[in-house]
Amino acid sequence: MEGILKRNSARSLTRLGFAFEDFCAKLFQELGYDVEREPSDAEGRDVDLIAFGPSDTFYIQVKYSSRSSDSLSRLRDWAARAAASMFPPGQHTGVLLVSSMLDPARKAWAAEEFGIRIWDRSELTQLSRQAGLEKELVALLGEESAPSRFKSPSGRRIASDNVVEVEVSELSAASQTQQKGESLIQRLRDIPPGRATATLYERLCQDIIAYLFGDHLLDARPQQRLEDNLNILDIVYRVDPSHPFWVTLTRDFRARVIVFECKNYSEPVTPLQVYTTERYMSTNALRPICFLMSRHSPHDHAELAAFGAMRESGKLLIFLSDHDISRMLMVRDAQLAEQRDTQAWIENDPTIILDQKIYDFIARCPR
Repeated sequence: MEGILKRNSARSLTRLGFAFEDFCAKLFQELGYDVEREPSDAEGRDVDLIAFGPSDTFYIQVKYSSRSSDSLSRLRDWAARAAASMFPPGQHTGVLLVSSMLDPARKAWAAEEFGIRIWDRSELTQLSRQAGLEKELVALLGEESAPSRFKSPSGRRIASDNVVEVEVSELSAASQTQQKGESLIQRLRDIPPGRATATLYERLCQDIIAYLFGDHLLDARPQQRLEDNLNILDIVYRVDPSHPFWVTLTRDFRARVIVFECKNYSEPVTPLQVYTTERYMSTNALRPICFLMSRHSPHDHAELAAFGAMRESGKLLIFLSDHDISRMLMVRDAQLAEQRDTQAWIENDPTIILDQKIYDFIARCPR
């Protein structure tokens, strides 16, 4: 009996998925676009719709979800598949069109990370109003039930709406009572880069790490001097062996501690800082992982130096700029609006962004 119910549920979801795709095609037609369904060509595109317009053409992946809102984990997988279908990248305006509501912070991160636009129920509602199809959308998906912590969409017209351009300061992903991530972002902005404020920056980094990962990175040891009395690790943590991301990371790299380096430089990190940091990372001492926090994205040559450390000695050095940290803080605010220790809590953890950073680094590491 249970198997029959599952099969019937799966068929129902499939029917709704097809109906949602039909609606999306009709929506763009009503908005004045010529729509091609299920295109397939020699360029490798594998999208659900192509909407040809006078000023822009959208290559659209449609995702129907039975949930009223969807998680960062699911969004990451959908966005990765959508971006892959836009091959060759950068030559099309790719759109992931989702039937559910997405938290703005999660949506903005995924859009930027994968280089596509992401439109959810909020954009669908706006476009449906323009096309005179709002009642049809409600009939298909039901009354809009966006969680109250989501801000109203920007209302920009379809031709110029690009979630990638949304500033972190515009993203309110949490309830009105939980905005610590936003306050940490403001503190980050208020500390100028430079040697004079290096200590303030390091203390703030420790507060940020505690807010993002404090449930599982424990026993912080700031300014930990090594036995040679020459090298100092900015902040060292031991790992609570209960979180799937940290368990996998420490297992794969044989690590007993996680190191965070804090570089309050006014310029991008260079190879010299990578070489200096890499000297006191140690695979033999079970200390091969370092997250290097800095104000800017690293210099291209610094990434090459980090690739060398990974390739030659198995040391993992991941760069986290102010921008990366701000994204994670907003996602953490959103996670804390979920019920703790549920599947939704796990699927919206900021470590998903760290995991994507590590995946991107290892995937690009030369032989």
